[in-house]
Amino acid sequence: MEFKIQDDQARVVLTGRIDDHKAEDLWVGFKALNKNRFRNMVMDMAGVTSLSSAAISKMVVISRELQNRDGCLYLVNLPEDLRTMLSVIKLDRIFKF
Repeated sequence: MEFKIQDDQARVVLTGRIDDHKAEDLWVGFKALNKNRFRNMVMDMAGVTSLSSAAISKMVVISRELQNRDGCLYLVNLPEDLRTMLSVIKLDRIFKF
């Protein structure tokens, strides 16, 4: 998991199965970078094969924190099966694809 910040946007590239452990790594990375007060975050999901419920939960919390500062969480290169799953559980209302 690699985090980068440019201007008011953070970017992270995720790969493989995002399980409970990787979800915690994602949260810790977000909190560490949060001191920079970026408004938007882009998660490149091209290499993601599955998301655990813990990962989805952390992503929702990250999205809410960004929304509180008029920002947004963008999920890019999202595999179609994950896009469908997130839409079915109505998280397409929270995340931008």
